[in-house]
Amino acid sequence: MKIIKQTIITLIYTLTLAFILYLNNLGLVWVITNILTDLFEWFYNIHFLWKILLIFVGGTVIITIILSLFKSISAIISTFLNIIFPYNKAMKIISYILCFWNIIILEIAFWPFLSFDFWIICMWLIISFFIIETNIIFIYKDFENEF
Repeated sequence: MKIIKQTIITLIYTLTLAFILYLNNLGLVWVITNILTDLFEWFYNIHFLWKILLIFVGGTVIITIILSLFKSISAIISTFLNIIFPYNKAMKIISYILCFWNIIILEIAFWPFLSFDFWIICMWLIISFFIIETNIIFIYKDFENEF
């Protein structure tokens, strides 16, 4: 009976995590296409010296604020998932598989196919770091055995 209960809980966790990762994808796509793309296009069209100055002075601060807001929302959701569902190894393995699969899908979706130059690669690396960070948050954590 205990195995059936754990199996059902693991199945519910898997479906819940898949749905939350789907919502996470929708949020990521919206933030990247509506906010970051406009910032990147503006940044791409300014003079080289201004680009360097913005990177060192304030560009990273603006992007960090936008990305940390999204990461904190993801962390809150992940914490609630970890509290609601009891720990078992199958859930941890499933969360690894789903999160890394999600990272691969999003990286392929945002790969810059058209042209490659230094600034486009830098922008893609920033987006890639953001995608990886927001997905790794959802990997199941065993709080009882962490310390």
